[in-house]
Amino acid sequence: MFKKLIKKKLGNYSHQLNRIDTTLDSNLKKSKSVAVVGGGLAGISAAAYLAMDQTLSRKNGQAMAINCLEITQSRKFSEQIINPCMAMTRLRDNSIPSACEMDVAALLTMILLGNLSNKPSFLGNIVRAEPDSNVIKLSHCILPTRMPGFEESPLPFTIRDFHGNKGVTAFTHVPAGEKLTLARAHRNLERVVALTGEVLECEDTTFCRNTLTIQINDVRGFIRNAEGNHHIAIFGDYMEDLKALCDVLNCQFIAV
Repeated sequence: MFKKLIKKKLGNYSHQLNRIDTTLDSNLKKSKSVAVVGGGLAGISAAAYLAMDQTLSRKNGQAMAINCLEITQSRKFSEQIINPCMAMTRLRDNSIPSACEMDVAALLTMILLGNLSNKPSFLGNIVRAEPDSNVIKLSHCILPTRMPGFEESPLPFTIRDFHGNKGVTAFTHVPAGEKLTLARAHRNLERVVALTGEVLECEDTTFCRNTLTIQINDVRGFIRNAEGNHHIAIFGDYMEDLKALCDVLNCQFIAV
């Protein structure tokens, strides 16, 4: 079934399978290690990347969002799940902003921060907020290896399973002490909420693979002003640049 699907979606059969093998080899060689994953899942992930990459090329696309939650969790797709996480990690590493769960507001934020910093970004759920210590946790399954910058050395990563058994993703190790800018734009760009933070810990977790523990200034203020659950994080402090961009766009800038 997998080969028939690839033939239908990608055209030339043998040529595309060769490209899948090449992409798979590239992913495996770049990884620090490979944890145990189900047979064939890494190849399916490589195929997903090629399908997305070709679709973007045909449409002259420079950014994308995908309804991955339904694809990976719905019973409707239980027999043909093609998990996109590793593929989207590679897209972001290739400077294509790629948002999870069709989150257009998050995608707009990724585009804004990416153009300011020339770096890819991490999209994470707020999974914990501790007002007493001003610590939050952001967690998701796609954390680009090129977070330091496209011209810098990539972060080490391990190829891991997705949520236990539904495909392949990567755990990317972010060093403690890394400075971050976190932000989320309103979906019609009326306002942008932004703040800075510092990475305290980077954990390899199961429900979502990458979890960052981040020290911020004001957890209560952050939660009170948050535009949604997904927030975008990039390496470095870009608050002044983001404020200047919001002024140009006639967009309210809210610093937390």
